[in-house]
Amino acid sequence: MKKIILTLITISSLNLFSQQDLKDFEGLWTSGDTNFITVFTHNDVENKLSVHTFSFISNSEVIETIVKANDTIVKTKTINPRNGWEVTTDYKLLTKGTMLALFEGDTNIKSLFYKGNFNTDNRNKE
Repeated sequence: MKKIILTLITISSLNLFSQQDLKDFEGLWTSGDTNFITVFTHNDVENKLSVHTFSFISNSEVIETIVKANDTIVKTKTINPRNGWEVTTDYKLLTKGTMLALFEGDTNIKSLFYKGNFNTDNRNKE
């Protein structure tokens, strides 16, 4: 009986530490596979994300629309009306600093993204 209780406590504590929050997507994400930068912003009041993807190198922006979001996956749809290019992307958090993007449609690749490490908490620095 003690082993069962200990096992349940261990599983519960591991589950608590491995849970992620929608807010964990928030930040600037880059990948070695592309010159585009993806930024997720989180609205704390509505618990919703917005996505912005752009490139300084090619001086362009990709219009992505979030079609589904939960604590571990954000699914977006990208359509380029100029050339008809269409892609669905599943962004999956692996850790709070790494994310896997699965692109399907007119391109079918996987890319590993890394979160930029920025200290944006300036409240106590005056």
